[in-house]
Amino acid sequence: MVAQEKDFCFCTLALGSKYRGLAKELAAGLEIHCPTTILLVYTDKPDDFCDRHNILAVKHSQKGIRYCYNDKRFVIGEALSRYHSVIWVDADTKIMSSIPVDMQWLPGITSDNFLHIFEHSRNKRVSKRLEIIRKLGTKLEISLENTNYVHEDLFVITRDGGKEQEFIKQWGTIASYFELNSIHTGEGNSIGLAATKVGWNVNRHNIEPLKKAVKHTYASREPDSKSFWDKLKDPKAVTVKIQRQLGYYYRLNLARLLTLSNFDFYYR
Repeated sequence: MVAQEKDFCFCTLALGSKYRGLAKELAAGLEIHCPTTILLVYTDKPDDFCDRHNILAVKHSQKGIRYCYNDKRFVIGEALSRYHSVIWVDADTKIMSSIPVDMQWLPGITSDNFLHIFEHSRNKRVSKRLEIIRKLGTKLEISLENTNYVHEDLFVITRDGGKEQEFIKQWGTIASYFELNSIHTGEGNSIGLAATKVGWNVNRHNIEPLKKAVKHTYASREPDSKSFWDKLKDPKAVTVKIQRQLGYYYRLNLARLLTLSNFDFYYR
């Protein structure tokens, strides 16, 4: 079974003013190149999008301990409750050309940018990450032989008889394990491990038209214009830093409490 005509949406995270602005640009491109298609956005300030008719904005506060990368699963889960297929794009993505309105994807996960989980460059550079992946393979009772790192900026999830719900659940469990072991980036590992756990292989079917239509700008890699000393002299910047630190310890302790119910999985 594949998606019906236009039974899909785009979705993204937009936390903070910078990414809310980028999400608006993403929506503007979507309006031009794929009219009437909805962009579902999880954001800290939904009212900021009230002037965009093709954005469905939902209130969200960061759940990831240090970063929000694995929070992608929440907006994807919401989108799957509304649409048959969900196209994840990072907020710093631009729609550059037309996207066919009758796009269809196979059940499960679709991506054109993936490598074996042990071959991904970030994993190869961090021995602890490889150790955690092997431990997770054992704990999840899965073979890592065909498990991939799925690159996070563009992929599609299509309903698969309820497996998509289990996928979101497993993603959360795996992400928490990584974060509690001080690995806060590389959510493509969590995506790939969760896909293997539910029995999905990565599809490439009909990803090429999407890949050609979008451009990822990697806004997170742009250098900060303010120096350390400038920030130190800025009371607002100091307040934001303190709030972030407090938020980090709150989310860390909350995660520890929530995982105690599954102590053997997380702590042995």
